[in-house]
Amino acid sequence: MKKLFLIAISICVVAFSGCSNNSDDNLNKTSPYEGTWALVASGYYEEDCSEYEEIEELILFNGSVMSIYYIKEQAYKIQNGYLIGCTMNDFECEETMSYSIQNDQLYLDGDYQGNIKFENGLLILYHNEGNPENDYYDKYQRVIGFK
Repeated sequence: MKKLFLIAISICVVAFSGCSNNSDDNLNKTSPYEGTWALVASGYYEEDCSEYEEIEELILFNGSVMSIYYIKEQAYKIQNGYLIGCTMNDFECEETMSYSIQNDQLYLDGDYQGNIKFENGLLILYHNEGNPENDYYDKYQRVIGFK
């Protein structure tokens, strides 16, 4: 009886260890870009920078899809990462496209859009090729939630 029990345990151990895969390729990693971002400023690097008092545009990175949302009626304020007085239903999806980021370069539907990076907790998208210090950019703040 002990032999039969040990054989059964051994078979279970082998079977369950075959289901486990510790390869780095299969770990569930979340991209730092994932989530909702509010447009908070745009302009040229250290010149003509417009910081927005109210939020009118959101972008949402979800898996391999990026969606752009615009307000339906009124603009909203962002405070400590929360959009105040609204929900996601107060924004309308204008466009959805596939995206990928390779070597800090954003591609939408396979076409190069510009360089993308993080700076002081903000997501910055440079729209033109070349020296990012001379490019037009948009700055996005992560949206933690709605209040």
